[in-house]
Amino acid sequence: MRFRVEDGTNLGTLYLRNGHPAHAEAAYLQALDVNDSDLVAMSDLAHLYEREGDLERAAAYRKKVARHRWLNPYYRFELARRAYAAQHYDEAIAHLKYATRERPKEDRFWHLLGLCYLGKGDLTAARRWLSKAEEVATTEALKRTYAAEIDTLLPHDGAPPR
Repeated sequence: MRFRVEDGTNLGTLYLRNGHPAHAEAAYLQALDVNDSDLVAMSDLAHLYEREGDLERAAAYRKKVARHRWLNPYYRFELARRAYAAQHYDEAIAHLKYATRERPKEDRFWHLLGLCYLGKGDLTAARRWLSKAEEVATTEALKRTYAAEIDTLLPHDGAPPR
């Protein structure tokens, strides 16, 4: 039977809840041996080390968690969503430029990028990125939704609707 990362993190949590921090640490470290980018194991280790008073190691794992999150395009998309909701369009755009570079086939990344430019009043960029969302959408239903949104939100500049 192969060891799975989630087995290590679950086992570590079980050990910790039952008062066996050394065994919990070993389980989390084993999970990281299997997958050195497992955020759950890193986060759990940081929590364990904080709880045990080893603040230096806790900080080291918190830093690793933060770095892995920062490099995750879906995390950056979530940051962009929050920035967009707060009307911080430039901040959202910065996150989305990273996310779209990393995952160019994610239509929702392009869609939000288009909405950010629309929020800034840059209709040319808005049309470009909303059209890109339509282009990379994986279903005809999504393509139709994006096309309808473009037709609804953006002026036609004298051109007939699509």
